[in-house]
Amino acid sequence: MKRNELNNGQQPSAPIRVGIYLRVSTRRQVEDGQLLQEQKEEATRYAEQLLGPVTRMGSVVYYADLGRSGMDDDRLELNRLLADVRAGHLDLVLASSANRISRTWIGQALFEEVLDEHQVRLRFVEDCPPTAHAGSY
Repeated sequence: MKRNELNNGQQPSAPIRVGIYLRVSTRRQVEDGQLLQEQKEEATRYAEQLLGPVTRMGSVVYYADLGRSGMDDDRLELNRLLADVRAGHLDLVLASSANRISRTWIGQALFEEVLDEHQVRLRFVEDCPPTAHAGSY
């Protein structure tokens, strides 16, 4: 797939490799599991709206930091996601909102800088238009 196909609205010529980042910060949220499951379901639905059924996507990898504050930008799964970006394993990263990535502007900016350097798109479910359809990524 040509990387610029993600940037100019064209349908990709190869399957899109998607990374979905999930994070819950409190012990109660970890034990309950509901918020994490909601994030996963919403992001997966959004990926399907953008790209079609999951079965037609290239791959979907989930990265989940449990019980970790968004103020701490050194998180195991966030670092694993960034390593996959740097290794060229992802084309698109999804998260429910920017504050799942980081609660600091510098953390968010550094994250986005790495994605930009590797031509990986970033989308947030909260920004999903109600009429999103395949090909609108």
